[in-house]
Amino acid sequence: FEPSEPDGGSSPEPPLLGSKGHSKSVHWPEDEEVAEVLGEENLRAAASVSSNFQEIEQESQRVSQGGSSKHGYMFKKGGGKTMFGRTSFQRRFFVVEEGRLKYYHNAAECEAGKPPLKNAIYTMRHCQVEAADPLCLNIVPMKPAGGPRTLECKCDSEADLHDWTTILTAATKVP
Repeated sequence: FEPSEPDGGSSPEPPLLGSKGHSKSVHWPEDEEVAEVLGEENLRAAASVSSNFQEIEQESQRVSQGGSSKHGYMFKKGGGKTMFGRTSFQRRFFVVEEGRLKYYHNAAECEAGKPPLKNAIYTMRHCQVEAADPLCLNIVPMKPAGGPRTLECKCDSEADLHDWTTILTAATKVP
């Protein structure tokens, strides 16, 4: 393939669209050997992944500087087993405030001032946020002060996953 020249010499590649629909230009490597090995499709995919990671990191830094808080529903994987030996996901109301994560059965319990389920409060600066299966993320305590156990959560959409990942990552940076 021939990368387009900045001066518009050969036919330009269509711009990539970011997650918010903005055009993004792709920096094509000047080393043709790398381009041949990876192929155009893989270069575009790598540029997209890199761009999404940079957006999350920038948003995370912005949020951590301005205070990170969010509340809403995610599905949490239960620790128990069904009679068929499976674990299931339960819809829970999560709250992230001042670097701490709590979860409740629903929003009404939170608003009523009830304690979080199992009195579990996760101190996010002692946790790591990891991507998991599609639409899933894990909150992994790295120290006992982080929380009682790993939380496996599932979001309703890619947008929700992005929002939760951003805010939780920012919360890990709150002192």
